[in-house]
Amino acid sequence: MISQEISRNLYESLKDVHNKNIKEFIENPVLTKEDVTVSKIIGMMLKENVHEVFIQLQDKSVSCINIRDILSSTNIDTLKSSTIGKTIQSLTEKDNIRNAARIMNLQRLRSLPVIDQNNQEVIGQISSKRIIKYIYDTFARKK
Repeated sequence: MISQEISRNLYESLKDVHNKNIKEFIENPVLTKEDVTVSKIIGMMLKENVHEVFIQLQDKSVSCINIRDILSSTNIDTLKSSTIGKTIQSLTEKDNIRNAARIMNLQRLRSLPVIDQNNQEVIGQISSKRIIKYIYDTFARKK
């Protein structure tokens, strides 16, 4: 168990990271349509080396399919993304890393879609891998 002092020190040193805006962390999203088969989504995941694929729904909400969803699926050649994808919370460019990490943790995702605040279209994604790399680089510079 982490002592309270270590925990406080860790929290203090990550405070700047937590408040950092996500805008510079945005990557290209991996998007697909509602009618794509799960077998094709698996191909996309392998090609793009991602754990989640996002679907922009007609009502502008965003659905996500991840590896856990696929592993619990049957008949992947005919099963459509719309039947196994689940609606998830999106971020905007104004969000910070703390909020992104909190949502990723709550929804058990490794990346989240970033939407344009005006038209609600997916413009990118932020990944836990990118956040961890930033944290590592930040601490490596401090040494």
